[in-house]
This record gives sequence, structure tokens and C-alpha cells, in this order.
Amino acid sequence: MLNNPMAKKVLLVEGNDERDLCSLIIKEKLNLKYESSQNIKNFIEDDDTIHIITINEVENKNNINSFIKTSNYNNIEKLAIVVDAESNAQKRFNIFNDIIKCEYNQNKNIYYDDYKGLFITTKADDKTSGCLEHLVEEIILENDKDLYHDCVNNFFNCADNYINQGSNEAHLLKAKILAFISVRCKKRNTVGGLFQECSHYLDSNVLYDLIDFFNNMFK
Repeated sequence: MLNNPMAKKVLLVEGNDERDLCSLIIKEKLNLKYESSQNIKNFIEDDDTIHIITINEVENKNNINSFIKTSNYNNIEKLAIVVDAESNAQKRFNIFNDIIKCEYNQNKNIYYDDYKGLFITTKADDKTSGCLEHLVEEIILENDKDLYHDCVNNFFNCADNYINQGSNEAHLLKAKILAFISVRCKKRNTVGGLFQECSHYLDSNVLYDLIDFFNNMFK
């Protein structure tokens, strides 16, 4: 079950990686404040604070239905949602069709409906599938291409000679990203830790659409 919204501006995100990255964008690029559920005691009335709520079980539509029925749902003035397309963007879109009352379009991944918005994370060249790790990989290749290719990819290619790595593209991509982060970061082995340590990653044009989405929703 999702937490009761505790601010006029609310951001629903798929998981902890999305939460960490989006909170950095909100702070560094929008100059707004954010709070997570465990830190909020009373409803936040100001216009500069965003309550970030992690969905976790996105596929469970009951979570979304229960969120709509929470006592503070009608007090929300701005509601943004960020989730992965995974292998089927339309299926992910349909989970939120009681909130975002638009028609699905396979050529787009951003939807606005009055004060609500949905950002489906996809591959750059395919709006029907993808995940956060695809964006992260693009940014890594812009900034640390040699390290990623020479170390991480070579490691996985070598390992495949001994243990079949399988054909699950999403699983392999996430494993490669985590392997890169474990080498690149000294403190936190997470996507959020990567963007904290490599703050210039936030300046990548790969994040333009996501930052623009937040500007449209919260500024």
C-alpha cells in the first residue's frame, strides 16, 4: 500500500534508484525541496516541497487504487509519476489509467492530464520499452566510455566464456551498471550514489526530457 500523500506536490517513483536520482534533480536543477514519507509528520502546505513516494510494486494496480482512495489524495495540486516501460510501455501506462486519463501513444513516453503527469522511462530510440538503466548507460558512455567498455564489458564477455550470462537484456544491463558503479564510486554502490559522486552527470542532455517534465509539473 502506498503512503498517504502529505504535500500539495507529489512525485510517485518506481523504486529507490528513481527516488535517489529524481530527488537530486529536484534539488540541483529545480532548486526545490523534497521529503520522503518517513520524515513527514504533518501535511506540507508550501509550494516548494515535493513529497516523494516509492511505489515498489508497480505491477500491482491495487496499490494505485488504494492511493487514489487515501484521505489526502484530493489535496494534491501537482502529481507526477515516473516509472520504467520495461518490455511493454502500454502495459505500464494502463496501470495508471485511473489517474492519467489519456490515450496511449506508442511514439511518446510523456503524458499530461490537467495537474497530473506520467513519465515512462524508455530507450532513446524505442518508446515502447526501456528502463532507468538505459538512460544511465547513455550518460556513462558520454562521460566514461573507456572505463565502461574496457573494464565492465570485457569482464562480462570474459565471464560468458565460463558461465552463460543468459539473454535477459534488462538483467544484464542492470548487472553491468552495478559493476560500473562499484568501480566508479567510493561510497555508495547505487545509481543515486553514482550521480552524487559524478555530479556532472546531471548536466547530460540525456536527462533533458525528465528535467523538463519536472519543470512543467512543479515549477
